[in-house]
Amino acid sequence: MDNLNNIYGKSFNYKGVPIYPVKMGNVMEFYEDVNCLLINKNEIKDVDIIRMSYFEFLLEYNCHQPELELITKLHNLFELVLLNKSFEICKDKNGSFCFTIGEKLFYANDFDAIKKIIFNQNLIRYTDEILSEEFKEALKETEAFLSAKNEPATIEERIISYHCETGITYDDIEKLTIYQFNKGLERLNLIESFRIYTYPAIKSGEGDKIPHWLSHIPEKGVYDDITMSMDELSKTTGDSDIFASS
Repeated sequence: MDNLNNIYGKSFNYKGVPIYPVKMGNVMEFYEDVNCLLINKNEIKDVDIIRMSYFEFLLEYNCHQPELELITKLHNLFELVLLNKSFEICKDKNGSFCFTIGEKLFYANDFDAIKKIIFNQNLIRYTDEILSEEFKEALKETEAFLSAKNEPATIEERIISYHCETGITYDDIEKLTIYQFNKGLERLNLIESFRIYTYPAIKSGEGDKIPHWLSHIPEKGVYDDITMSMDELSKTTGDSDIFASS
């Protein structure tokens, strides 16, 4: 998918159906509803589940966990990304589960494709890898440690920061897509770091180590924020002995 479309906030056409990026005015609703697409079915120790498509799994899992309201969230999510087109789950003449968008009929493979489009348009990072219990425990500990050291800003605080730094009105921020907002915030962070650290770095002879404000920013992986090397984490936190044996 061409990311320039995402930067300009354009829809993506999938088999004649436009899929729209979600705007900041609906960001909280989106993050609540998109959870229905973030369940890692491959970690459920059931061969039949693992063999299912994600669409089939979602319908099956909803029957066993109705309190999660997965299908309600799915309908709400598609309402956000389809705007004025209806989304309905149904069965075809052979009894297979499918879904319609407007008058068009779609199947499980289409669901996977649309899911990827939604993730790409709205910067959702996801993996269906099966993680070891040791790795999952290490992730939890690292997340807890980093949160205690430097609690991440809430969405509200990010919006306020964006407004204060750029001067863009809150009404205009509300009209930005989630992609535009987060990419803008990411670039603002690089620009600010360049302003703050360039002069001291040049004076110390290390100016070439400071990324230019127009430098490429690599796309982050799912665990990039928390799976840093011991050296990187110690530099970030200032605790050089946090990994030392007690």
